[in-house]
Amino acid sequence: MFEDGFDVFGVSDVCDMGQGVPVFAQWTFEDWALLGLRFELTALVHAFRRDVNDAERAGIHVDHFTFYYNRYFRKACNLKSYGVESVAELVGLVSDSVYLSPQQVLCTHLSEELDSVDIYAELTEEARRERHLQIDSGNEKAVLKFSQAHLAAPSA
Repeated sequence: MFEDGFDVFGVSDVCDMGQGVPVFAQWTFEDWALLGLRFELTALVHAFRRDVNDAERAGIHVDHFTFYYNRYFRKACNLKSYGVESVAELVGLVSDSVYLSPQQVLCTHLSEELDSVDIYAELTEEARRERHLQIDSGNEKAVLKFSQAHLAAPSA
């Protein structure tokens, strides 16, 4: 279904990429978790910049990530739930949206002024396709090892 050569970024409606099939038709739990992570980390970068309003503090340093994540979202970011050990590895899961600068500051590739949030679904689908190509090619490192129980649990 639409896999080979289909440009997910050319879709005008992520809920119908043709024949009534949504972009997210083949998503699993991990893809939905990555969609949420993309949005949260991008929103975190933009909200911090806006709140701080200081050119010298361009973003959140990796050492302070867990504090600010908890402060803004009122929940802990459990790295192990995403199958990673560090913030850098977490950011690597959604490197199409956010990245760590050479100074280890969380930054985003996405503008604060988006016309639509469809970009998050499009990026997630593109990453899902790439990940499946890697897995089909025998790259075991491409397999996600998320903890569904931890990610689906309500925040305390």
